[in-house]
Order: sequence, then structure tokens, then C-alpha cells
Amino acid sequence: MNSKIINLILSIFFISFIFASNQNSIYFFSKSTKTFSLSNIHYISKNIDGLFYQPISKDLNLEKNFSISFAELFNNQFNVIKIGYCLKSTNKNKLSFGFIKRSLDDLFYTNNAWNYSELLTPELSDIEYDSISDLDYEDFGFIFSYDKYFNEKIIN
Repeated sequence: MNSKIINLILSIFFISFIFASNQNSIYFFSKSTKTFSLSNIHYISKNIDGLFYQPISKDLNLEKNFSISFAELFNNQFNVIKIGYCLKSTNKNKLSFGFIKRSLDDLFYTNNAWNYSELLTPELSDIEYDSISDLDYEDFGFIFSYDKYFNEKIIN
């Protein structure tokens, strides 16, 4: 019975991983600046900021370390705030958690500006400009990171 449940969970995980688009994921922008500059390769992180994307070095004692970062991306089109905290840190395992918020401000909500069933792409005269309103958009994400070290191997 337990093996069937584990197989089901693993199957759901791998299927969702295959069909997921990482380019619009909130976690895509949570990588450290070092990761972005190294073409998104995985490396061993030397601080708590790495908990969002890569394993943390087992040689460091990061217990009770705290990290916060703020970034404005694409000419200030959206903001990303990351907070990370290490709960437990030993040379055998690390337990951390993080919070991330992505916000887009000053968007235009155009769903009511024209009738989609009649006009997929409207002419300028068909748009009701009074029906366009402002919209703010926010994504929130939480992550729990557990790193387990076996000799030279890391399970993250």
C-alpha cells in the first residue's frame, strides 16, 4: 500500500515537472545573482540565499542565519522580495525555509473593454476605454529546503 502511494506521488511530481513552464515561475527569479551570472548552473551555495535554487554547503554552520533581498526587474516592471531563514544546520543536514513575493504594479485590466466572443482582435473604435481599469498582481511562494549529506552526495 505504501509503495503505491509513493509511486503515485512521484508520478504526479514528474508529470507536473515535465509540463511546467519555468520561465514564468515565481521561483525562476528567486535565484541568486551568482547563479544568474553563471548561466543558471547549480553550485554549492555559501549562504542562506541559495536555499531557493541550490543546495547549501555542508561545511558552513548557518543555523539562525537570515537573508532578505529585493530586486526590481525589467526596468522596474516587477519586484521580487525574498526572505530566507535556516532553522537547523549540521554537517549531516540543513533545514531552511523561505518566502518569496513577486509583484507587478500598474497593469491594465482589459477584460471588459470589448466583447471577446465577437472580436478576438478589436479595432480601435471597438474598444470601450472607460471599461479599462488598473490592476495590481502579486504572487506568493513558500519553500522548505532540506539538505541531507551522504559523504560527497547531497540530497536536496
